[in-house]
Parts: sequence; structure tokens; C-alpha cells
Amino acid sequence: IIVYMSGGGAAEFGEMGGWCGSAGCNVTVLIPVGRTYKLIGDFQAWAPIRRLETAHGGYPDLGVWVQGGGVFPGYEARIPFNEGQYPAQGGVASGHRVVKGTRGPIIIDARKSARPLFP
Repeated sequence: IIVYMSGGGAAEFGEMGGWCGSAGCNVTVLIPVGRTYKLIGDFQAWAPIRRLETAHGGYPDLGVWVQGGGVFPGYEARIPFNEGQYPAQGGVASGHRVVKGTRGPIIIDARKSARPLFP
């Protein structure tokens, strides 16, 4: 799963595919830097993935589904941007459950291919 962020931290679009195991799929978060991209996140999680309205360090918190790999039942975890990146352990390491009612658009939907957030 690849999530592309704009320079201002808005998730522009996501792509689904890649490698998945019991703890989820590999999630890669990239931002444009000149003519290339910079890696700011690489962790495992399940879709759906949301861009939450909360933010840290100029980038939005991500809401990801955490389940499997020893975690059951599953829950939506908030992954904050911290020290220049999203943590490598994703939602499991963050220990932050998303509070019910937290808003934010879905970037990657588990039931269908990704779509642009700004068509």
C-alpha cells in the first residue's frame, strides 16, 4: 500500500497492492521532494487507512486497522507523525486507539481500489 502526501501533508491519493501477512500489508508513505519522493513512513497495517483531522509535525495522523500478528480483536489505531516520520511499528507501537467519532477521509478502502482524494 503506497500513500502519497503533498508537501503540506495532505494525502493526495493511495494505491493498494503489495505484500500482506498476518499483521497486515506493507504501508509506504511518500512525499514529493523536487523530482523524486522521500520515504516518511514504512509499517504494516490493514485497510481502511484514513487521513485523520488531527496532525503532528505538519503531517496528518493516519488511522489504520490493526489486527493479527498477535493482536485480536482488531481496532483502528492512530499513527502520529513524529521526528520526521511515521513510526516503523505503525499502529501497534503507537498504542493510540482512534476515538469513536474522529473524522477523516478514507485514503485506502479495504473493499476497492484506491481513489484520488482530490479528483
